[in-house]
Amino acid sequence: MNLYMIIILIFTVLLTSIIAIPLILKFKKNGRLLPNFRQPKSIKLKRSLKQLLSQTDRNTRKSFKTVANFFIHVNTSGINIVEKETIKTLGIELYKIETSTYNQYLSDQSYILELHKLNNDHKYKELGKFCNKISSLIGKVPIIVYSFEYKNIKNDTVILEEIKSLRSIILQLSKIYKKLPNVVLSIADIENYPGYNSFIECASLHNVPLLSPAFNPNNLNTEIDTYIERLNILANNLLFKKYPLEFLNFTYFINCTYNHFKYLLKKQNYIDTNKTIENIYLYLSNTKVNIGQSLFQNNFTTQPYKTKLIKKFLTTIIGVILTTLGLIFTMNIFTYKSFINQYKQELSAIPNTTKYSKETINLSNDYESDIKSRLLANILYPNEIIKHGIYINEGLKIQQQILEKLENTNSENNYIYKTFIFLTLIAPQNINLQKYIKANIHLWSIATKLSEKTIITYIEAPVPKLKINIENACIQKLSLDNQVIDPSTYSIVKSYIIDNSNINLKTLHDFLYNIDLPTTKQEVISGFMIEVFPKIKNSLSECNRKFLEKLYEKIKNSNSSLGEITKIKKLVPTEKETQVDNLQAAISILVNLNNKLSKNLSNSSETDLIWYKVILQATYNDIMNNLSLSEPQLIDNNTTKLATINIGDNGEYYGNISVIYTKTGLKDVILPEIYSYKSLSKLLATHNIDTLAIDNYYNESLQNYIENYKKSYINLITSYKNSIDPNDIVSSLLLISSTSSQFNNMLKTLVDNTVFDDETLKELPQLSLVGSYFENINKMIINPNDMDKYHQIIREIADNINQNGNKRESLNKITLNLFTRSKDSYFYKINTLLKDNNITGENSIIFIAPLESIMKFGKPYLSEYKYNIWNKDIISLLKKYQTYFPFSKESNKTISPKELTDIFGPNGEFWKNVRKNMYGIFEYQNGIWQSKIPDFFGNNTKYMLDTLNKVQKMTNTLWDSSGKPKPIDITLGVMPAPNGILPNNTFVKMTILSIGNQKAIGISTQQKPIILEYKWFEKQPSSVGYIDSNEQINTIETQSSYWSFINLLNQAKNSGDVYIWNQNDIEIKFKIDFNNIFMSLETK
Repeated sequence: MNLYMIIILIFTVLLTSIIAIPLILKFKKNGRLLPNFRQPKSIKLKRSLKQLLSQTDRNTRKSFKTVANFFIHVNTSGINIVEKETIKTLGIELYKIETSTYNQYLSDQSYILELHKLNNDHKYKELGKFCNKISSLIGKVPIIVYSFEYKNIKNDTVILEEIKSLRSIILQLSKIYKKLPNVVLSIADIENYPGYNSFIECASLHNVPLLSPAFNPNNLNTEIDTYIERLNILANNLLFKKYPLEFLNFTYFINCTYNHFKYLLKKQNYIDTNKTIENIYLYLSNTKVNIGQSLFQNNFTTQPYKTKLIKKFLTTIIGVILTTLGLIFTMNIFTYKSFINQYKQELSAIPNTTKYSKETINLSNDYESDIKSRLLANILYPNEIIKHGIYINEGLKIQQQILEKLENTNSENNYIYKTFIFLTLIAPQNINLQKYIKANIHLWSIATKLSEKTIITYIEAPVPKLKINIENACIQKLSLDNQVIDPSTYSIVKSYIIDNSNINLKTLHDFLYNIDLPTTKQEVISGFMIEVFPKIKNSLSECNRKFLEKLYEKIKNSNSSLGEITKIKKLVPTEKETQVDNLQAAISILVNLNNKLSKNLSNSSETDLIWYKVILQATYNDIMNNLSLSEPQLIDNNTTKLATINIGDNGEYYGNISVIYTKTGLKDVILPEIYSYKSLSKLLATHNIDTLAIDNYYNESLQNYIENYKKSYINLITSYKNSIDPNDIVSSLLLISSTSSQFNNMLKTLVDNTVFDDETLKELPQLSLVGSYFENINKMIINPNDMDKYHQIIREIADNINQNGNKRESLNKITLNLFTRSKDSYFYKINTLLKDNNITGENSIIFIAPLESIMKFGKPYLSEYKYNIWNKDIISLLKKYQTYFPFSKESNKTISPKELTDIFGPNGEFWKNVRKNMYGIFEYQNGIWQSKIPDFFGNNTKYMLDTLNKVQKMTNTLWDSSGKPKPIDITLGVMPAPNGILPNNTFVKMTILSIGNQKAIGISTQQKPIILEYKWFEKQPSSVGYIDSNEQINTIETQSSYWSFINLLNQAKNSGDVYIWNQNDIEIKFKIDFNNIFMSLETK
């Protein structure tokens, strides 16, 4: 059984006894005090309360325990204030019980205990107990209301007696409640007060509050004065001008009344000696029915009452709980013992070798996590107590596993290794040794070939002391010469490292580690002998003590030849430190390393100089290998991003550029870095380190920097596309044309940072590429005449928009002007100015960006405007005449050739509207209508172009360029004549089709196509038929009229270009190449 568990059990029994006995005594004491509580006065209060509750309805009784406020009303005036404030003014039902010393009232919102007879016989102690009972029922702290008579305010004898009684009441209640959140002062006989009637009338009319806000007892005078001032201001606003007499009465009443309150409150410190009162209210009684204000129906912020019944209940059951816990502890003892036995059984199955130490720890961890869940009320047990049984058995098992390393005769005959094992085994009993092992835990783990977890677990385990020896052989016969580092081996490997110019940090670290590890082990043992051994040597056996002393003597003599390893090891950077991606970081590492080496290695020592070069060479090689993995750059990207500043305009343009790509960046960052590079290159050459790799990297990085410098200002220019605020275009344009705007600041930034003086170009000639690229744009920016012309154009656009009252119409004109790009457009003017300065491509964007912004913003409005005109003035004509023949073959309305010419001729109304309203948007070029502004009308653009091209095709077909109507050439192909005998015993000899005076006679299918001129602009007949073998003509004719040929075609059935007429059951066919241009016109 665990000793700690027995101690806990005994402690629990004692604790139970200590708590239970006082509880029993307390119950007895309470029994003796019970008769004192049952005094007559208390009985009367409780009885009268029960009697009051019995009179009320169900809802009132329910509200008593839920929403009712608890008032204690101290009223010695004999005036029925409560009834006046409830029944008479609000009409609220009020239940009451009246006695000679107190009254009790109950409404749906409040319970009121009114004390109206204060004398020495009154039992204030019983009052406190009764109030405690009420608060326990309704859950609220009482609100104290003190109603005094103003006629007695100057009578110190009367008022002082009342204040003494009030003080006694508050003192008694403070013992119960600690804090009284609300105390209200009221004047009982306020109706008799001069000016009251005027005041209450005003309060009735203007809803003046009768209850003041809460006043802080610590700042009464100031807060009351402030409130009086507020009421006077209110009266001034409401009454002064219209009712001056009422104003005087109102202010007189307010000032006098509150002065009485202030007079009474001078004794506030005497009334509330314990500083129990948190808030003081002042109330002016209500006698008007229509005001709707009542003190006892008011919603006060009440403090919830925490009943002491819970504490009593907890005190009662705590003895039972502790007794139960005692039983639980007893049951847990047996559970714990069974659990530990099971753990020991599984632990014994693990072999006693260090190979299985991890399994030992894992098994212990599993049991540690499981043991608490096996115990009842496990939260009461500290982890250290519960797991003590596991820790000791785990430690003993690991001890046996480690001990095997020391006792096994087949173990390696390495005395340094055995020394580490021995020191580990004796560490649990030596605090100083434990601290030393933990301080060197990583090396200790390597030296003992045990995991750090295994070592820490064992040395902290509560295991008993072992009696063991490091080596059982005679100390005098032991030879330790082969147990320490041979200096000659170190020298050989060192020579190889020095002569290898391709050495890297990994190779250097491996060398130092392989030589340094045995040395470090020896240093750790030396440290132990210096720091810990003197403190524990008396506890060691003579054999172990002498062994350690002899080993230390040998180590001490051999370490002197290898002293430089420790020094060199501290100077070699790690591989991680050389993982850089820019020249600045590489220079920083090498410069810092040079300073570090110069400080720690002597120039007069040949060995130090050799190590100086080796470390510098290895670091340099690693850095260059890492640099080759990324794009060459002078500065890392994060620095470039963090150094970004904004020089942009308003709107959506932000104009960000990194300071690295400015003259400031050149001066403060780039040029110093170039100087550092040149200095570093000389330093490397001094130590015979080949600088070709870093030279090449520098050249590529500088080239990239120059390219990025140029790109930064190209981006600055090209990003100025959304420079106009669409909500205020005029102001944006005027801002651009101002010489003090952000726009011009940006141009100044461009000039300042892309024009370089000779001295800068001498230091960095490559910058001439940047200067030449921006040369033309910089010349224009510097030239005041050119910039004035540009600003004038921008201002002219702003003026044209601003001068017209209809800014939307003006914007449409400007937008169309910009889209047309004709010689009178603003676009043409600015492009001409740019062309004069040889500014093209990306460099021109900054100047044309405002125009493009206007186009972008204005395009939707212009598109909508033009599309409405399209439908109103252009498509409306098409829709109108599509209902006429020949556009609609079913129509009974016919358009005449003259009307057709007036509408759709080259000079007709349709094309006049197109040229007028679609100018700059569509253009007729190379025989086809095309859009000058791609997708200007979105998805409608294609439909609109198709419509124009169809109408244009009709126009080109029907008229020449001068507008004169022209005939339509119609090509007819002869089809086979019908076979068979006609009803008159003849046969079809030939077919015939005529238009006006032109005829096409079909004799043979071998004959060539026949071309007829259809003069659509003339009235002429058309017919189709056949001639039989008797030379008799049979035809279908149309009257001489306009469109007679189209009428004839409409009477035929057609399949493609083959038209078939049925005459006397004979099918007459002609192949007619006639594209009915009238039927092809369709609109949406």
